[in-house]
Amino acid sequence: MFVERCAAMKDVNQALLETFTAELPRLKRFLSARSGCAASGEDLAQEAWIQLSRYPGRAGSAPHLFLWRIARNLAIDFARRRSALFCERDAVPLSESIPDAAPTPEAAAIARSEIDAMKSAIAQLPKRRRDMFVAAAFEGESATQIAARYGLSKRTVEMEIRRAVDHCAEISFRAK
Repeated sequence: MFVERCAAMKDVNQALLETFTAELPRLKRFLSARSGCAASGEDLAQEAWIQLSRYPGRAGSAPHLFLWRIARNLAIDFARRRSALFCERDAVPLSESIPDAAPTPEAAAIARSEIDAMKSAIAQLPKRRRDMFVAAAFEGESATQIAARYGLSKRTVEMEIRRAVDHCAEISFRAK
């Protein structure tokens, strides 16, 4: 039992490493842009790997989605820490350093544009792939549940979801 469990963990870790390696260039660009520094972006990417590998069970059937959630959270935490450092160093009261929660008109327009691009990208997917992607990404269904519903293998479902994610990322990247 122990040997089988170790072999399964090795497979999971290998899958996580492959996912991380495939996503690393986009991850670095994203984190560098969010942190404002390429070196900080690389540090955050390394931290994303540490967190991803620390909790392999949480990645579920879509480790790339879990990886991107980790990256987004790390970027937010980095921005908060940086903001707190500026507040302490500049002796500005924290209440004055918190920006207005309402988005600027420009930010709102950009967000609407990104949402429209994502909706368009999802609409362009073949129906089955779109349904699988929506079930996994927005409804929280596992690949195993989706595979059972469609009578497919888990691997096929994972490949379909991956293709959908790649398509949406490509459309999103072109929109920027």
